[in-house]
Amino acid sequence: MYGVNANAIYGLEKAKSIYDMGIMGVVSTAPGILLGSSDNEDKTNKRPVALNGRVPTKVVTENGEIKAGDYITSSSTPGVGMKATKPGRVVGIALEPYNGEGEGKIEVFINPGWHDPDVYITDAGDISIVKKTPLVDVGSIFPSNNVATSSGTLNTNDIGYAVKNSLGEAIIKVGVFKDAVIGNLRAGSIDVQNLTLGGNNLADLLGVSPALKVTTSSSQLAIATSSASLNGQPTIPPSILSRLDFLEARQARLDSLENLVFTLTPGSASSLQASSSSSAVLSASTSAVFDNLTITKKLITAGLGITGNISMGLLAINGLDTSANSGQVATINTLSGDLHLQNQLLGGINILNGKVVIDKNGNLKVQNTITAKKYQIDTADANSSSLGKAVLPADQTSMTINTTAVSSGSAVFVTPETVIDAPLAVSQKNPGQSFKVEVSKPIDKDVNFSWWIIN
Repeated sequence: MYGVNANAIYGLEKAKSIYDMGIMGVVSTAPGILLGSSDNEDKTNKRPVALNGRVPTKVVTENGEIKAGDYITSSSTPGVGMKATKPGRVVGIALEPYNGEGEGKIEVFINPGWHDPDVYITDAGDISIVKKTPLVDVGSIFPSNNVATSSGTLNTNDIGYAVKNSLGEAIIKVGVFKDAVIGNLRAGSIDVQNLTLGGNNLADLLGVSPALKVTTSSSQLAIATSSASLNGQPTIPPSILSRLDFLEARQARLDSLENLVFTLTPGSASSLQASSSSSAVLSASTSAVFDNLTITKKLITAGLGITGNISMGLLAINGLDTSANSGQVATINTLSGDLHLQNQLLGGINILNGKVVIDKNGNLKVQNTITAKKYQIDTADANSSSLGKAVLPADQTSMTINTTAVSSGSAVFVTPETVIDAPLAVSQKNPGQSFKVEVSKPIDKDVNFSWWIIN
């Protein structure tokens, strides 16, 4: 793939950057016709560059898998193409796919030009306008279902809309224009400083100033100004009327929640059940004692004291467990299976203010003594084991044990399992690689020995 060489007249060079603005074409391996050339011409350092037609082109998957029909531009590898995924200069259209490693070669229909993947020349049926995904569950804020919406949820930003193509992919192109003339406009929401209808200002048509307050129901619209109010039935889209009804009902719900306060004192109630259709607020100056308290939605509290037990699914927390031989203790148990801690591996486990720490890789660190009946060392991977056995052949004075467990500070213990009159010694350590076992003189028989590394 070649582009304009800014340092030479009529000169070309390999495209050397992504979306190279000077892309001209691709060197042809078998040109049918050479234009602007003669048989007597010196062709040294000249290449037949195809400006149109089907040409084998070097490509990489730097910008993702290439499919037939994708536009091809220059990659970070000089002279090699990749899929174009943003506005920029392109050399043509891929006629076959490529998803291999490294450089490959595919046929490309050469047609140098500019490509913007977010520009859609299509009929309106291929573009859809959708509301953004709701973020807040209405049920968690308003337990009552007296007011329903089409989605059943309240989104703090649900006036926003998104635009998607026929494949359901979001279009993120942002455009800024000083002037625009549009025959037919489709939009999810419109925010304007001044709106005119047929050349007339909307505020003038309604007979009010632009700063107005609108309160409405589905049957009546009231437009209030600082000096007067106008009551009537202007043409307002049903969707706006429905939205105002929804907001008005939510405001009434908030007002009712603010007024719904139960002042409870000790002994005033032996049982309280808070269902999804009611709420209770205990102020900081009151207290309450319940024999039974059932909450079907959510409990929000700054502090909670429980003298008995807590059961949550398969988890049981006993603050005063007397079943242990040591008297009253606090215990945490599961009713079935093991107790799992930090399953998501977002952090380790810290016990006794750092005296016992298990990191998320499974490494255990203890600040004091470890007492155990038995230690078992994993020797499944011989290349990284810290324990093993070996044989020093007869008449040989040294041998190397390969293991990544050894370090410069390792203590390596060697124990002969054959009776010999010369001791075995560790004469050399190569950190992360191996250590060397040696005797001072040859022994006329094989010497079996075991070794153990402690860091």
